[in-house]
Amino acid sequence: EFEVITHTGERGETIFANESGLVFTPKRAPQYLIVRKSNPLLSSVPAACPLQARLGLVGAKTLAVQIDNPSDASFNGTLHLTQSAGVGNSGQRGIKLKPGETSKLLNFASAPSTNSEIMAGLRIESEGTVMLELAPRRFRPLADAMLSEGRIVSDGDAKIASQQSIAVSIAPEPLPGLNSPVVKINYQCAEGWKFFRVVPADSHSHGIVGAPAGFGLWVYGDGRNASPRLRIVDATGQTFQPTAAAIDWTGWRYLEFDFNAPAGHWGGANDGVIHFPIRWDTLFLLDNVSRQKSEGTLYLASPALIYP
Repeated sequence: EFEVITHTGERGETIFANESGLVFTPKRAPQYLIVRKSNPLLSSVPAACPLQARLGLVGAKTLAVQIDNPSDASFNGTLHLTQSAGVGNSGQRGIKLKPGETSKLLNFASAPSTNSEIMAGLRIESEGTVMLELAPRRFRPLADAMLSEGRIVSDGDAKIASQQSIAVSIAPEPLPGLNSPVVKINYQCAEGWKFFRVVPADSHSHGIVGAPAGFGLWVYGDGRNASPRLRIVDATGQTFQPTAAAIDWTGWRYLEFDFNAPAGHWGGANDGVIHFPIRWDTLFLLDNVSRQKSEGTLYLASPALIYP
């Protein structure tokens, strides 16, 4: 049962829904339908819980699923890995989120005979309803030395003072499944246009194998809202600069750069289309988009290429 209210607050007719649908007469002005009585059909619909999830590697031998619960509501369900290859233990886990629990990390160890790739998608269900699905993809780990042997350089306005450093370090908090050191980045800059780039050592600046759809790594954020980017160069000499979510969090979070998403590009064919093969230009770029005085510390771990 619905009561029709006009945009000026006037009450209109009462209309009823049945199993075949809801019929009402549209008007030129806005109308609002107000539920006045409990509807058993609506009551049977599962409560909405807008979960988000990301798949990524931790080290070379662990597939991690990071689940975000932005609603803070409780949730009970089951996670299924789909079309998985290279995962050793069961591809099914129960998920139980308490009220106020905003994140959960589930790890799946790789099979002993797994080669350098792990493949998986996921499906999350609750009470027989599919709440979230991610298509299967292949994850290929990159050597930790890609980051640890890289150089960090400042870029932007040369007149703006800055300091930056990169070093191998121990993580401030453990990343479950990771038993190796991580890369620590310190940065500081005055007010103005400034950003920092981690460029690969000469030994790692060769081409990237195949046609990846993206790049992922774990970032221990500092909550400074800097914008993370990277740069790749295609076969025509065209440079692309994909961007990921602003680092507005603290702690470990999996960050993914989608090569198929719209991105800044210049040079070469300059047509916005990636012409494979590609190579690295900048492994990680941190942009101080606010142009305010800023300083902070990030930790990076477990870089990997992502293939469809």
